[in-house]
Amino acid sequence: MDAPVKRTPPTGQERRKSPRAKIARPVRIRTDSPDLPMEIKKTRDISRSGFYFLTRSPLYHVGMRIYVVMGYEPGDPETKEWLGEVARIEKLPGDNFGIGVRVLMR
Repeated sequence: MDAPVKRTPPTGQERRKSPRAKIARPVRIRTDSPDLPMEIKKTRDISRSGFYFLTRSPLYHVGMRIYVVMGYEPGDPETKEWLGEVARIEKLPGDNFGIGVRVLMR
């Protein structure tokens, strides 16, 4: 009889619990900060627990709470806002930033 497979927790850079899918969906992002206007972006990838998007805004910080509408359509009466948290930020070429978001509440 084979021994049960022991799963080790993710280490290093890769700590995701869910696999990502490269899906571009419109997402509206807002914060409580008047310094950061609402943005409408497209996701670069999505998982069950979060998503990643690109922005030129340098005002996001790790731990920042954000409110997101996934699959944003202007004027949609069924819009539901989710609570998220900035989990990581990558400085990218051309004054761009990659923002990893962990969804906290749907």
